[in-house]
Amino acid sequence: MLTAAFSFLMIVLLFAVALAWMIVISKRATRLWASTNQTDIQGMNLNLLSPVGANSGIGPLSNDPIVLGRGTSPSFGMALVCQSSYTPPTGVASGFCSYAAWGVFNLTVQGKSSIGGGGLAFFPGDTVYADGGTYDPLSGMLYGFTLNGNSTGGVKFGVTLDPILSGATTIVRVRLKTSA
Repeated sequence: MLTAAFSFLMIVLLFAVALAWMIVISKRATRLWASTNQTDIQGMNLNLLSPVGANSGIGPLSNDPIVLGRGTSPSFGMALVCQSSYTPPTGVASGFCSYAAWGVFNLTVQGKSSIGGGGLAFFPGDTVYADGGTYDPLSGMLYGFTLNGNSTGGVKFGVTLDPILSGATTIVRVRLKTSA
């Protein structure tokens, strides 16, 4: 009987110590993050101003590829994929959508060297570029482009994880580029 009571007491004591330790660690983590101005630990889902002109004025739709930023290098900007559709209310010129900033997405890619260009086969790991499109200065986003192999006039968007036949337009897995 004494052994069972002692065992029970030890279990309760160990539980209390473990609970106290978890509280201490939790408080340390809270203090650590509270001392920064970080808003998104991984920068994975960003709530950003959206280009209203996309999709003939409807706004970005879920799964639309977008490039944030403008520059002269093919590597400029941040590759994004819209996670929520936005339809602007009457009279409102802009709105916000959630965008994924990294990951792998099923996107439509043309097996071409450029818009209207010749066929180009893609192999897993080949770079995919955003070709054409419209730049919206208010949101800082390039939208309405075609994903293909235009390395001279396009913007690096990511890499394909699946092969694409020359001249074919197909949905493949694309890993977004991770740096500008």
